[in-house]
Amino acid sequence: LSLCVCVCVRVATVQEMKEAKKRDALPEGIVYVKTKHGSSIPIHVVRHRYPRCTVLYSHGNSEDLGPMLSNQYLSDWFRGNYISYDYTGYGYSEGGKHSEEHVYNDIEAVYDYLITQAGIKPD
Repeated sequence: LSLCVCVCVRVATVQEMKEAKKRDALPEGIVYVKTKHGSSIPIHVVRHRYPRCTVLYSHGNSEDLGPMLSNQYLSDWFRGNYISYDYTGYGYSEGGKHSEEHVYNDIEAVYDYLITQAGIKPD
C-alpha cells in the first residue's frame, strides 16, 4: 500500500516578500535576522506543539525559502520544530553576495536566533 500526499501552496515572489516586509506583514513564522557580514536573511520557523527535536534545514543549491514554505507539514510528521532559511545572495535574502564565508555566517545567525530569541534549547 502506498500513500502519496500532494501539497499545493502559492509561493510569494521576491517582490511580494519585500513589500510584505516593508508593511510588517510577513507570512506567519517568517522573521529576518542580521548576519555578521551585514546581510538580512529570512528564517521560517514552524513550531510543533510538543517538539521531540528541532530540525534546522539548509536547502540545496538552486533552491530558496519559497518552495520550502510548503514543507511545514514535516513538523507534524517527525513531531518537532522545523526551521529553514535563505542563504545570503539567494531568494528573499537582502544584501551581500553568496560566498562560503557567508554560508557559515548565515547558519550561525540562524542558530543564534533560535537559541537566544526563539527560545529553542540546544539540547
